Amino acid sequence: MYNRYQKVSQIECTCLDELFNFHLDMNNLSKISHPSTRTKVLTAPDFTAQEGEKVYLKTRRFFIPLMWELEITSIEKPYKIVHMAKRSPFRYWRHSHIFKQKDYGIELIDEIEFIPPMGAVGNFLEPMIVKELDKMLEHRHQKTIEILTSVQDND
Repeated sequence: MYNRYQKVSQIECTCLDELFNFHLDMNNLSKISHPSTRTKVLTAPDFTAQEGEKVYLKTRRFFIPLMWELEITSIEKPYKIVHMAKRSPFRYWRHSHIFKQKDYGIELIDEIEFIPPMGAVGNFLEPMIVKELDKMLEHRHQKTIEILTSVQDND
């Protein structure tokens, strides 16, 4: 059974296409990652995200290097990007980036389905994983908002 996690933020802008393209560009991941988790994108800098393409990441948390292999499983421009981990610390990981145009701006939604590592023992880690996801995605959303609103202010 999957654990489900969701983080929703409001962005007061009319930048739906910019927000979608920002998330589609894997090079932006290191710009918005939490400082406690160093993230390096190993995929070529000129990578073009398409359904079926693989993205390779190396993260470092508590001095522990972790390799991730993600496959982009769905792109619905400009509303949704979905990737699944083919290799990660988790037994299952599916991450959806959802962008909804609203009257006040855009709703940025991250939905994650996961199964913790280490079988039954991993289930006890679920509260800690959710706490880390809260911290990680709060930071990512704030950085995304800062970057996109500063770009919009400069236009």
